Amino acid sequence: MLEQQEGRSGHVQRAEQMSPGQLGEGTEGVIDSNGKNVATPSTRRAVMIVDDDDAIREALEDVLSDEGYEVVGLSDGQQALDYLHAEKRPSAILVDLWMPVMDGWKFLDALLSDPRFSRIPLIVLTAARDQRARDLRVSEVLTKPVQLQQVLGALERLTKVS
Repeated sequence: MLEQQEGRSGHVQRAEQMSPGQLGEGTEGVIDSNGKNVATPSTRRAVMIVDDDDAIREALEDVLSDEGYEVVGLSDGQQALDYLHAEKRPSAILVDLWMPVMDGWKFLDALLSDPRFSRIPLIVLTAARDQRARDLRVSEVLTKPVQLQQVLGALERLTKVS
């Protein structure tokens, strides 16, 4: 489950549905009149969320979109691999371990064995408390329920535009 820290606005707009090819496309790089971060394709960081839990995936899509990220959400590792082979490489991937079709472990193995994807920062979101980033060969492991600030902090560190 995703936990929201106090002080965060309770109103979150729904992320737009993206078709393949839209990851990384954006609008002008300014803050709009509602205080929402809108950015150009060159400044907006793309994030892929791979989680079969619709509530968690959609909540993360909403929050990250509001924070200025381009977001695509997929429900299993096979969908995510298919998308990666056909579309733009994201700046980071958030991935659950327990999913149908292709679980997170197989998805991570496929990514890490492919030179095109092996350098993408990977953040595992899992309810398993015994998972370590070094063991999984990922950038970070966040244990569910995660705090929004944990996710945002990890993405900020791992996708910093230099």
